[in-house]
Amino acid sequence: KRFNELIVELKCKAQLKKVPLSEIYYDIGDNIGLQNYDAVKLPLSKSIKLFVKIFPEIFVNNKPAQPRLSNFKGLSVKKYFTKKLNLKKNDQYLNMLDTILQGYCYASVDDYKMAFLAATIHQNVLHGDLSTAFYFPKGTQAFAEKMAETIKAKGGKFHLNTTVQSVFKNKLVTNKGDFSADAIVFAKTASDIKYTHFITALVEFKSTVSIDNDKNWGACMYKENTEYKLPILSAINLKELYTDKMKHFVTLNIKVRDDKILPLTNAELLK
Repeated sequence: KRFNELIVELKCKAQLKKVPLSEIYYDIGDNIGLQNYDAVKLPLSKSIKLFVKIFPEIFVNNKPAQPRLSNFKGLSVKKYFTKKLNLKKNDQYLNMLDTILQGYCYASVDDYKMAFLAATIHQNVLHGDLSTAFYFPKGTQAFAEKMAETIKAKGGKFHLNTTVQSVFKNKLVTNKGDFSADAIVFAKTASDIKYTHFITALVEFKSTVSIDNDKNWGACMYKENTEYKLPILSAINLKELYTDKMKHFVTLNIKVRDDKILPLTNAELLK
């Protein structure tokens, strides 16, 4: 919850880089072909109507940025829009949302909870959108290392490769001795939650990759092709994110329908 605050507090802000304002293309199906955002975005009049209906419900919860799955009656994005806003199941707006969500490796509109999407809308309206966002070019490892250094400086210790043998009140009994704490939290993946799995493939091309003759494109989002077990949902132009030396490299985000086929070799992935 305090990620942005900690970036400043830990003096990591200087390592952030603004997300490049390159064109993002979309293929939302219906044989429309690749379009840029201006071509596929919802008309302003329709956006306002949708927003007016959704926005009041966002603030039913006093902390919309900390969504609970029970908000919006636990409905998925698709069920909420089709039921509450009377949109058709194959509405272009839903297709657009689905393409964006899955392009960023989130669940489809059939599974993604409206409670989470509403919090995103809240954040974007109050704090800007992706065009004003920043990221760590070398990953968040630098942030994690800075956190670890700070915790150690305050007298904290890390105990790795430690097996918990038993728990008694606020005491942990481990193979490396006993540890006491104010609170103990155990995290475990819930077996009844269905997760979507993705593969990120780094692809090198012989020449610079362009989209509609645009060599400076930032990303391309594709509507899920249900005919494939491993559909490509998005492509990211690494040259725009990092350096011109990466102009031949693109990362592909690929959805895995059947977990049983993992892990995959390069040859199997290329099929």
